[in-house]
Amino acid sequence: MGNAIVQPRSGAGGRSALYADGPFPGDAATATELAESGFGTVILWSLHVHENGDLYYNETPIVKDGGYCVEDDKWADWVKSLKTAKGSKVGRVEISVGSYGAADWENIKSLIAKRSADGGTGPDSILCRNFKALFDKIGVDALNSDDESCYDVDSTVEFARMAKRIGYRNFTFVPYARTDYWRAVKAELGSLVDRVYLQCYAGGTGNDPGEWADALGMAVDPGFWCENGDGCAQGDSPAAVQQKLTEMGRKTPVHGGFLWCYSDMRKCSAPGQTVADYAAAVNSATGIGNIATPAATGKPGR
Repeated sequence: MGNAIVQPRSGAGGRSALYADGPFPGDAATATELAESGFGTVILWSLHVHENGDLYYNETPIVKDGGYCVEDDKWADWVKSLKTAKGSKVGRVEISVGSYGAADWENIKSLIAKRSADGGTGPDSILCRNFKALFDKIGVDALNSDDESCYDVDSTVEFARMAKRIGYRNFTFVPYARTDYWRAVKAELGSLVDRVYLQCYAGGTGNDPGEWADALGMAVDPGFWCENGDGCAQGDSPAAVQQKLTEMGRKTPVHGGFLWCYSDMRKCSAPGQTVADYAAAVNSATGIGNIATPAATGKPGR
């Protein structure tokens, strides 16, 4: 299993995030495990925008025509419980828009371009009404962009500014390629983008956080795929995650990290590699003592 995980010093951990996929609406045991795991951020995956603007959480319709359409409040209550449950260490909940192979950002671009009837991003547009209904119901802290195909700067910027007007405090990225696109969006949105979750697995294998930090003008949080696949023979153990983040942190400021994804983590759970062990690995590796200083590296800080 590699080297033992060093438990984080009190207050020394950086940011730790977990992409939480899973069944709808989610059960109490899952919410409790996520809340108490040690991950400070839970990113709900994934929200899909259909051609007509309807919002689906994975395969489940949740917002239509400006109204929350789930028959009961179980999912909304479940989402809120991630932060409010007794003993919760979660201080932030995001919801991710898009995924590989989905046309969500193409649909957003098309809806914005209509500029008539319920198009665009004004208060009467379907995008604004639907994302406001979602925000009013679950109150997440940020929208996370998992655009892996559209890469249109103008529509992304307009959408993010609409989200800010609605009440979403921040807009975050989870890139693996196309530095030019993400750099252009960040230049337009400025501090609204407060976190970048850099994929360092699958298509993002080999990504250098320092290079992305230079391009975007802010530190990035590298992410890895937990153990997964047949026999859990693929991906990284908690010890491997800790080692990789620590090594990255010696070269460039690394204030946090993330893991993909919860369902694989549960499937491959074993002594020493539970959800809490992965959280401890990230928190330890991004502790104060393991972060290179911008003055020493010449790289941008947080």
